[in-house]
Amino acid sequence: MQPSQIATVERAETKCVHDLTTAEMLALATARLWVAATVDSGDAAPDRRGGDWRGGLRAARLGAAAAAALEGLFGSLAGGALRAIAFHCPTCPRLSADERTYLRVLAFAQHGYGNAAYGLLQAWLSPAALRHALGYAGVFAASLVASGLLLPLRGDAAARVPRGFALLDNGLSLTH
Repeated sequence: MQPSQIATVERAETKCVHDLTTAEMLALATARLWVAATVDSGDAAPDRRGGDWRGGLRAARLGAAAAAALEGLFGSLAGGALRAIAFHCPTCPRLSADERTYLRVLAFAQHGYGNAAYGLLQAWLSPAALRHALGYAGVFAASLVASGLLLPLRGDAAARVPRGFALLDNGLSLTH
């Protein structure tokens, strides 16, 4: 990624979905819909008949690779989580701490801060799931960039993370 493509670090950590950029909103809404479909079905994998969670990806002209990467990422989170990872229902106006972390992982991956993305996921996942999740997060983040959807770096910590590390049970819960 060229330096001119890197967004300015935003100092404020948002707690409301109304403050999100389009790229953040797409990533969050898709994740929330995936989790809701999984929790509602009581299955380890969401509905394979083309559930609503793919609609935003199609509207943004993200291909099958982006959908597969998101599904792989959340499958890794669901299967390898060290604790419950909380996502709000799709219509909730607030962001959970875990949702903010998820958006930071994608932003770090997009901006070349793979070590920081790794560190955030490491707090959530077993080592085996971590390797898979990191790869899927990298592919999903790159798909967003390819479509012109760049997530901003937020918070003071983002300004101090070192660059490097290129990225190309019931772990999820739906809360309200």
